[in-house]
Amino acid sequence: MAGGLGRAVLTALSAAAGVGAGYVTNVLTDAWSWTWGVALAVTSVVLIGSQVWLSLNQAPGGVVAAGRGAVAAGKDVDGDVEVDVGGFGHQAPSPPSEAGVVAAGDGAVAAGRDVRGKLRLRVRRR
Repeated sequence: MAGGLGRAVLTALSAAAGVGAGYVTNVLTDAWSWTWGVALAVTSVVLIGSQVWLSLNQAPGGVVAAGRGAVAAGKDVDGDVEVDVGGFGHQAPSPPSEAGVVAAGDGAVAAGRDVRGKLRLRVRRR
């Protein structure tokens, strides 16, 4: 599942599994049986698995490239990045406080996860 819709569906599934686990626990404590025990195990695995996936695939708070020639990626950078910036130096704007991945400054590069390509940066001041 990718994107916002996939996350929304998985979040709904997680909530439903939580409700189901609560119901099954209630029934199981009133009259124990193997069937209800297995049902509790299944709902617990679905609940825990969906929460782990959502946590590991959490989107960053925001992606900000603040500066001339700055490059920012929310997750991975798979290709080569070449930045050539010249001119008079200036103050890069301050990124918002909720930003998760920030490339602040001229020629800055930031990635939320991995950079697998080559980085070629050239920043010239006059």
